[in-house]
Amino acid sequence: MEDRLYKFKGLIDAGSYTKAAAQLHVSQPALSAAMHKLERELKAELFIRGKRPLTPTPAGTAAYQAAIQLRQQLSELEANLDGLAGKKPVLSLGVIDSIAEVLFVHGNGFSALGTQADLHISVNNSSYLLAACERNELDGALIVKPKQTSSLLQVAVVGREPLVLVTHPSQAPDIARALQDGRLPGFLSYNQNSATAELIHQALARANMSAQAIFHSTSPEILLELTLSGRGCAVLPYLMVRQLIRASTLQVVRHNGLNVIDRPIVAIERRGKRSHPAFAAAVDQTKRLLSELHAETSPTTALH
Repeated sequence: MEDRLYKFKGLIDAGSYTKAAAQLHVSQPALSAAMHKLERELKAELFIRGKRPLTPTPAGTAAYQAAIQLRQQLSELEANLDGLAGKKPVLSLGVIDSIAEVLFVHGNGFSALGTQADLHISVNNSSYLLAACERNELDGALIVKPKQTSSLLQVAVVGREPLVLVTHPSQAPDIARALQDGRLPGFLSYNQNSATAELIHQALARANMSAQAIFHSTSPEILLELTLSGRGCAVLPYLMVRQLIRASTLQVVRHNGLNVIDRPIVAIERRGKRSHPAFAAAVDQTKRLLSELHAETSPTTALH
């Protein structure tokens, strides 16, 4: 019955047999048969028939909560057994690339978290990591605050990541002339449907800058390489370009008070799942490091 309860929870979370079958890696007939068997075992109807998305009855809601509790108890049992055996718990952590740099390259996340858990790190864009958490493939993730989140997830604000508009010094005069008319030519942008792209667009609009995007990417590394080669300008994580700015390899573009764009970073986890202690440590460390970066880029501190 335990396996069928987990499948039932997955079905309610997905909202349809088609989506749930794909996520659970079973056929729709097999999933349907499992649900019919579960209803016979519990002697109760678990769904409101004919309603879309799938909606549980009061008995179904009770079964759903029982599945959550069983999953949490099993997770706690596994963690306790690992502790008794002297094993480190496994932490599957998702991070966007700039936060991975903050946490593991410039921070001591690797050594600090490595003593608490067997780390499995997935570095990807926020949309991918959000979906992976929804599928329960990650224990948690540090991502850009999404436009909306599933009811499956709990979201906690971590901090603000500073982004800056930069260009190659050879391009700066042309950009300065264009900005006299409010135009920002040769703009290298994040993908249009991303939360970061929307955030940047709003910040540029407030500074009366009309960006003319010539390229879109999910990768800040690609945007950086194109900027370094003098092919345009881009808004990039400050930490990524800090040394390049200090070495005058890149130049900060300022216009109408635009200095730093704050990108909100959040921690996401599945609801009803025991929070991994090492994940909490990663969140705390990221908070501290982002706070330090934000202080470094405050209006009273000149970027150079």
